[in-house]
Amino acid sequence: MAHDFWRSRFYAASALLAALGGRADPGAPPLPPVGILHERESSLRYPTGLERALSYARSNLDQPLQVGDLCRVAGMSRRSLETAIQSAHGTSPLLYLQALRCERARTLLRTTQATIRAIAQACGYGEPSVFSNAFHRWTGVSPSAYRNQRSR
Repeated sequence: MAHDFWRSRFYAASALLAALGGRADPGAPPLPPVGILHERESSLRYPTGLERALSYARSNLDQPLQVGDLCRVAGMSRRSLETAIQSAHGTSPLLYLQALRCERARTLLRTTQATIRAIAQACGYGEPSVFSNAFHRWTGVSPSAYRNQRSR
């Protein structure tokens, strides 16, 4: 959805540039590279603290996020955030973060040829071995085995 927005903006800007006598760079990509677009945790787009915190989490999974970071963004106490996430998603903030990281890892393993080290970093893990242990805990298989299962 965000890609459609940026694609339409790119083509509109190219048309305007052409109308003004300029030339659009033919080598310019129509969209920024994946990972450049982030959800904004603006209070205008996400009016509640919980929505801002979850947007921040989705946009910053490559960072070693802690629940305290989400509390800060949400403007909520830890207990209030825990209660809000439990009510909305039926889980704790920590397990919610892990689920987001697991989903990102699965997506990257399915759709890219990135190294396990790069995927670990994209999911907020500094060490591939720590990431591999966590991924095995989440899925029951190693990241390499998961990728091999999906590529058959």
